[in-house]
Amino acid sequence: FPGYDRALIARRERELIARSDVVLATSQPLYEAKRLLHENVHFIEHGVNHAHLTRAVDETLAIPADLDALPRPIIGFVGVVGEWVDLELVVGLARCRPNASIVIIGPMATASDALRAMPNVHLLGPRDHGTLPAYLRGFDVGLIPFQRTALTIHANPIKLYEYLAAGVPVVSTSLPAVKPAAGSVWLADTVPDTVQSCDVALMHNSIQERRARSEATRVHAWSARLDQIGRIIDRTLTREHPAAFQPSHEHDASLPEPEPIASGVE
Repeated sequence: FPGYDRALIARRERELIARSDVVLATSQPLYEAKRLLHENVHFIEHGVNHAHLTRAVDETLAIPADLDALPRPIIGFVGVVGEWVDLELVVGLARCRPNASIVIIGPMATASDALRAMPNVHLLGPRDHGTLPAYLRGFDVGLIPFQRTALTIHANPIKLYEYLAAGVPVVSTSLPAVKPAAGSVWLADTVPDTVQSCDVALMHNSIQERRARSEATRVHAWSARLDQIGRIIDRTLTREHPAAFQPSHEHDASLPEPEPIASGVE
């Protein structure tokens, strides 16, 4: 993030890690970096409020009027629109699919005249998290259009888990934490590939597929993550944690391999 004293933060982080008994990293690149600084580092991905977001597959849940009035399909993004968002990719998608509604829910932290000029781009602004299931129920595709920067390469986007918990098929740029998943997640880094991936994702948007997608994401609930962390802490307290510099496979032992999602960049 811009505007921070990088050297100061790095020094304070090293001091904090040196005083810690256990360190949790939320992405593989962060894990690889921190395991050089400490002997008891574990890779624990972000989780999701599954019980809240799975409400999006309930067909009786009303879609908010400001979304329901828009032409379908609705291709949406939820989160802060910061400098890490590839706005040119979003504009290109809107231009290539003029009959689709490109919806952005969240604060605009960076200006984009090109985005605002597109007639089929709808900037709805921030919404209360309590209403997120209703909005995601109206999404036909969820976007993660992040640029590949030092920030996003180390991120594990929470919105990936949120989209999937709500049953929404996902099209994302090829971030390290986001892997393709048959019928659920498609990777695309160019406008043509993004357009094509959205077209394919729309063919996997039935209510049956959305329910199955949501159910499969249950393993990423925060309660499951807390169980993982609890076991790590228990082992640390009894000094039975793995030897120095050995990767933790705690998540593999208790859960199926995740279909990635999010980190500090949401």
